[in-house]
Amino acid sequence: VGVPLVFKSSFDKANRTSSKSFRGPGLEEGLKILEKVKLAYDLPIVTDVHESGQCEAVGKVADIIQIPAFLCRQTDLLVAAAKTGKIINIKKGQMCTSSV
Repeated sequence: VGVPLVFKSSFDKANRTSSKSFRGPGLEEGLKILEKVKLAYDLPIVTDVHESGQCEAVGKVADIIQIPAFLCRQTDLLVAAAKTGKIINIKKGQMCTSSV
């Protein structure tokens, strides 16, 4: 078919409204799962990061690092993601103007 396919999944959904809601398998286990998917299906992986400290580990597995809209203005997070050398997808928050 010729359509590029990318697998997107999150290891942690940090934006849940209830602290009792399931957030995901966490960084370490989640990255193991994503790596298995990447190898088994030969697909590029995209996942999001919420903290600067996650970027290095995520960059070892993901082909694309996504910054959630609610974190799009966190400079330290953006810099840490960029330092991985991976493609960065920054989702634009509603609070941002077109000049950001």
